[in-house]
Amino acid sequence: LFRSVVLVAGGFLGHLASSRFLQCQSICKDMASGGGQNDLFGDAQAFLMQALEEAEATKRLVHQNEEKRRAELEELRRRLEAQRFERRDSMTKMKAEFEEFVHSKLDKLFEEVEILKNRPDDDATEMNAEIEAIVKDMHHFKAGLVGISQSWRQMTKESLE
Repeated sequence: LFRSVVLVAGGFLGHLASSRFLQCQSICKDMASGGGQNDLFGDAQAFLMQALEEAEATKRLVHQNEEKRRAELEELRRRLEAQRFERRDSMTKMKAEFEEFVHSKLDKLFEEVEILKNRPDDDATEMNAEIEAIVKDMHHFKAGLVGISQSWRQMTKESLE
């Protein structure tokens, strides 16, 4: 909103300055063609014309600088959008890789459980020890997943802000 007000005000002031410049220029030309009055107002006219020309040159310079800044700002916006897209794309890839990793670990775990189920019952103590080891690994795996999930949520929250 502020930028819009500044642009509108700048446009209005620029228009006002241009119209004043043309009026003053016209008056100076009229005075110069007045014959005897030229001697009386010659220095004032020259000063006024020089001041008006300097004002017009300054106005052109400000306009050129403003255009350059707008172009720079647009370029920065484009680069920021490209970075956002790249970050979103890399996060999507990381998420897919993580899900693939988790599924492979779960598949491996289920295969080990199936192997244990299909064993003969005569090695009960050995089987119980393996089951306890697997349960312990499952708890460790579950705790790791919870930590990764929390980290993932935090990272996505921070990157989207």
